[in-house]
Amino acid sequence: MATMKVLIAYSSRFGHSLKIAEEMGNVFKNNHVAVDFCNLETVTTLPNPIQEYDAVVITASIRYGKFHKKLNEFIAQYKTELKDTLDVFIPINLVARKPHKRLLENNNYVQKFLEEAGWQPSRINIMPGALEYPKYNFLDRSMIKFIMWMTKGEMDTSKTIDYTDWDEVRAFAGEIQQSLLSKSI
Repeated sequence: MATMKVLIAYSSRFGHSLKIAEEMGNVFKNNHVAVDFCNLETVTTLPNPIQEYDAVVITASIRYGKFHKKLNEFIAQYKTELKDTLDVFIPINLVARKPHKRLLENNNYVQKFLEEAGWQPSRINIMPGALEYPKYNFLDRSMIKFIMWMTKGEMDTSKTIDYTDWDEVRAFAGEIQQSLLSKSI
């Protein structure tokens, strides 16, 4: 059997979406799946054509209700090719710290993005990110504190809180691999 190959594309403003991408990559690699990483914010060309990948996993953070514009450009450029592969979308946002916001029907940010992009990924798993006040500049810290006040979240700007369920991240990577294995049989 040929080695399975996965592209993990990420958009990470403060590094948390990258951490999730790397953890998923570790699960794949530990199970003998070849993994290429691609930073959507800086990439000019992909390591290989999309058709060479068995799956494309995209992790992307939402900031102030929007994804990075390079994610939109990536989806617009590769939407047709993504239809022919297992395309997985993992939007990362702080509102998903509330379990009901992890459901697509309750997450307006993700719904709006998918509608505007005209993209329907094979799998979606909305995950909570991390609140990392010490990393933010004054403006970001103030804006995020205001948003957290409105949503009854953490207000102590000296704190870093990781809302990500890392067992869920690893389990989801395992589910993706199982989907690939069952497809190749």
